[in-house]
Amino acid sequence: MGPKLTQAEGFILGVGAKMFSCCGARHLPASTALLGICRPRPLARLLPSATGGSRLAPHRRTYYRLRRGSKCGVWGYLLGNNIILTIEAPLCKRGSRADVGIRPYEIHAICVGVDAPIDPLQESIAFLPWAWYTGSINGKGVAAVNIIDAHAHIYEHLTGFGPRGEARALGGGMVEWANGDVEQLLRPEHGNKEFMPETLLRLMDEADVHRAVLLQSPNYGLQNAFIAASVARFPDRFVGVGAFDPYCAEADRIFDNLTDRLGFRSLKLDLSEHFGLTGYHPDFDLTAPPIDRYLAQCEERGITVTVDTGTWGTASFRIDRLLTMLSRHPRLTFVVAHSLFPSNTDGHNDERLAYIRQLARDNVFFDTASLHPNEHGNHYPYLRAVMDIVGADHMMWGTDCPGVFKHLSYKALIDTVRESGYFTDTELTNLMHDTALRVYR
Repeated sequence: MGPKLTQAEGFILGVGAKMFSCCGARHLPASTALLGICRPRPLARLLPSATGGSRLAPHRRTYYRLRRGSKCGVWGYLLGNNIILTIEAPLCKRGSRADVGIRPYEIHAICVGVDAPIDPLQESIAFLPWAWYTGSINGKGVAAVNIIDAHAHIYEHLTGFGPRGEARALGGGMVEWANGDVEQLLRPEHGNKEFMPETLLRLMDEADVHRAVLLQSPNYGLQNAFIAASVARFPDRFVGVGAFDPYCAEADRIFDNLTDRLGFRSLKLDLSEHFGLTGYHPDFDLTAPPIDRYLAQCEERGITVTVDTGTWGTASFRIDRLLTMLSRHPRLTFVVAHSLFPSNTDGHNDERLAYIRQLARDNVFFDTASLHPNEHGNHYPYLRAVMDIVGADHMMWGTDCPGVFKHLSYKALIDTVRESGYFTDTELTNLMHDTALRVYR
């Protein structure tokens, strides 16, 4: 007997000897049509095939990620013990086609979230766009279709400024600061004196990351117009976050330009003593009247504010001021970047978690940027504790790329969090997609 399709309430399951089971699952005949993972149209019509199976009509294409980085129209049918797929790759020259046979023992289960079950009698399948799928291929976990990196960077030129003065780009990802320090900011293969949106998109596609939130830091140089232009070029892939120095003489005009003309719906204040505003404004106070006035405007306009507090023991790490700011602006959507930057060596994580409990409220969110396992240990126990306090729906996965790519690839950063064992599938859905989708618009 040939392989079977399995169908459950709310899910479409794939083909194979090892069936994926869940509540309400039942077997369908092997001749019922092949699955599809779709974006973005909702309906695909099943037609009889010359081989006795069924196929999806090619004129109503669904999209199926056959392998990393590919986005292909697909129709298929069952032929004996094989799945026969006809792939249309629209980016290939002359719309080339290829028939691909995949043994059912290679695809054990593919699960696509949908609102309605399959109705084989009507010979149609309804899909939701941007679904997650789970299961296994060759015994390994299947990646999520739609991942959002909630903390990424691009820059047209390395023009940083901070406590070490200005940065001069040397090439090969290197900079020289005004105090004489020389630093490698990115891998040479990722850029010379820049990290362009096309480079980030290529790396995202290789790792199946669908969208990225583009934040800024004085350490790389603030580049609002470049970020806005990149978002305009790739609106389905990027969300931009503006940034400025509130102590500029024309800060009012800058704020209006960022929010009105450039259209930023989120702004970042990088307070970090090492990389941000406190490095060259040592007395920077988040609760001071000039800053508070802009926060009030953000609250009124529904603009998200992201803050990098810097690390424990530095002048920028003033959680008391964050709490004061939150009490003044209870409707302000607020993101704490790096989740207060835990450390496995300084002995203060319990105190950080105490601050997290004070910060936890409906309008406050936390990202996990830079908190991957490294030479200083595993940060996942700390992030698990944060999630237990604030909930998965208030946490966002982020990389802080491209700097972290000096240590781990995009795929490795994704695999470490998925395979850490600290988070359930539902929590990962919130962490790696749903929360960022709600917070950053």
